Amino acid sequence: MRNTPLTTLAGTIAPLMRANVDTDAIAPSRVTLSVDASDLSLLLFNEWRFDASGAERPEFVLNQPGRRASVFMISSDNFGCGSSRETAPWALRDFGIRCLIAPSFGSIFKANCMRNGVVPVVLDRQLVEELGHAAERDPTISLALDLPAQTLTATNGFATRFDIDPGSKLMLVSGLDAIGVTLTRIADIEAFRSADRLARPWVYGGARMMRQ
Repeated sequence: MRNTPLTTLAGTIAPLMRANVDTDAIAPSRVTLSVDASDLSLLLFNEWRFDASGAERPEFVLNQPGRRASVFMISSDNFGCGSSRETAPWALRDFGIRCLIAPSFGSIFKANCMRNGVVPVVLDRQLVEELGHAAERDPTISLALDLPAQTLTATNGFATRFDIDPGSKLMLVSGLDAIGVTLTRIADIEAFRSADRLARPWVYGGARMMRQ
């Protein structure tokens, strides 16, 4: 677990305006990297970023001047479809991309993102295309995320609000996964168990007998 709390974010945008970008493209299973497991940034889009010799493909968006330090990525429908591999959001996060914008996401990938410090923002396709094509034309456009306020604003005047599940939002702003969020309520959990043990002692006695 190496998430960091995310409340606000500002920086450049990597437009990857393709539909059905799957998790095997995001984090290719065929690529073996001799890097520490704590950094999967080289795995990200490895087969799209590099050729067979390991040289950068200059046409790929993350290799373009002004895009190398992107913290936002904008794409088209069904981003993150395919397998459930958790290395996909890990690679995005380790590269520095902490916010994804698309009309829709693969459901398991979306859940994995929110548990691993990456915000998947769902917007209407028209808004996604407006911002994505503007970023394609002008790499100097930067974007700002305010997660508590649930807003996105860009330097070209683009601005919108977005919806996010409250539980997922809490995980992201606190830098915790679902278990970590639960453990923040440990005092309440222990208080309930103490009261419940008094109210229903046979339950706990039964549990002890089963363990014996």
